[in-house]
Amino acid sequence: MGNSLFIGQLKQNNIQINNLKDSLSRTEKHMTDHEEALTTKVNEFMEKQNHELKSHTENTENPHQVTKKQVGLGNVDDIQQASKEEFDSHIKNNSNPHNVTATQIGLDKVINEKQATKVEFDLHTEDVVRHVTSTERNKWNSSESNAKAYTDTHENRKDNPHDVTKAQVGLDKVDNVQQASKLDFDQHSLDNIRHVTQADRNKWNGAQLVKLTDDSGSVSIISDPNVLVTSGFYEVSNSTAMPDKNFYKVLHLSSSANTASQIAVTNREGTIYTRVKISGAWSSWTRIITDGGTWQTPPLFNGWTQYTVSDSEHPLQFSKDSLGVVAVRGAIKGGLLGSTVTAFTLPEGFRPPYPFYHLGTASSSGAGGTPQFFRSVFNVDGTVCIQSCSNTENPNSFMSFSARFSTKGGLL
Repeated sequence: MGNSLFIGQLKQNNIQINNLKDSLSRTEKHMTDHEEALTTKVNEFMEKQNHELKSHTENTENPHQVTKKQVGLGNVDDIQQASKEEFDSHIKNNSNPHNVTATQIGLDKVINEKQATKVEFDLHTEDVVRHVTSTERNKWNSSESNAKAYTDTHENRKDNPHDVTKAQVGLDKVDNVQQASKLDFDQHSLDNIRHVTQADRNKWNGAQLVKLTDDSGSVSIISDPNVLVTSGFYEVSNSTAMPDKNFYKVLHLSSSANTASQIAVTNREGTIYTRVKISGAWSSWTRIITDGGTWQTPPLFNGWTQYTVSDSEHPLQFSKDSLGVVAVRGAIKGGLLGSTVTAFTLPEGFRPPYPFYHLGTASSSGAGGTPQFFRSVFNVDGTVCIQSCSNTENPNSFMSFSARFSTKGGLL
C-alpha cells in the first residue's frame, strides 16, 4: 500500500472514531438525562406514596370499614358502659337498688312482722298449761273408750229411751189412725165425678153472667158494632161504622129489650164517643168532652233542638182536647229564623184553619235583662216558622211557646 493510501485510510479511520466518540458522548448524555428524569419520577412517586401512607396511617375513622363482628364483638351492644368506680359502687349498695320483692324470691306468703325470739319460743314450748301432757292425753283417751261403750249400749236401744214425741219430729198434727191403701188412693184419684177436670175449670173461668169477654177469657175483636146484641166489652178494628179511622181499644155495649147504648174509646188519643139505639135505629156518634188528649213531641228541623237548663227540660209538645183546641207548650233553641224556614210541623188534625200568629217569650241574654219576644206563624199545612226575634244579640238561644188555637176556627 502506498503512503498516500495509508494516510487516507488513517484519516478515514480517525473520522469514524471521532463519529463514534461523538455518538457515545450523545448516548452518555441521553442516558444521564434519562436517569435524572427517572430519578425525579421515582422520588415524586415515593413522596406521594409516603404521603398517602402517612394519611392512611393517621386516619382513625375506620377506612377499611372493620365491623364489631370481624373483631369478635358481634354480641356487644353499642351502649355506654359503667365505669369501674360505678360498678364497684353498685356492688357495695345494700339498699336493694333493683327493688327486689318477696314474690320474686319466692317469699310472697311470708308476712313482714316481728318473729318470736328463741327465748320466747322455748318458754312457749315449756308451757304445760297450754299444752296437753301425756298423762292428760291417756286419761282423756280412756274416758273416750268408757264413753263409747256407754253410747254403744245406748245406741242399740230401740225402746225410745229419750221419750221422743211426734211434736218433736214435726208430726204433731198427724192422727194415729189407719191410712188409705195405695189401691184406695188410686181409685179416688181416678174419680172424675168428684174431681174437676181442666176443661171444666177453663169453661167455668171463662163463663160470665154478663159478657165481658168471650168464653176463652179474651176480649172479642169485631169489625161491625152495628150487629152487636149481647152486652159486654169489645175491640173494634177497621170499621166504617165508627166516627173515624182510629182503632178502638174499648167498646162497651149495654143492651136491653127495647134500647141499647155504646161507648167507644180510641186507642191513639183516648177520645170517647157514645150513641144510643132507639126503636131499632142507632143515633149518630157524639164525642164526649174530656180535659184533653195525650201530649206529643213534634220532630224539629233546620237546627232547632229541645231547650234544656242543667238537668231540667222544657220539651216542646202539643195536644188537642175534645173541643178541637190545640195547645203547644215548651221551648226550643239554636235553629234558623225566617218566614219560610220550618222549625217543626204539626200533623193533620192539629192544624189551624187559617194562619195563626203567636207572640212568645225569647231570651233576654245580651239585652240588659229587658224582656224579649219572638213572632211565629202556624200555617194551615202544619208548618211552624219563627219569623223574627226582638233580641238581636241572641235571637235563637231560647224560644218559649204557650200557644192555643182551635182547629175549627173562632175565638177561644
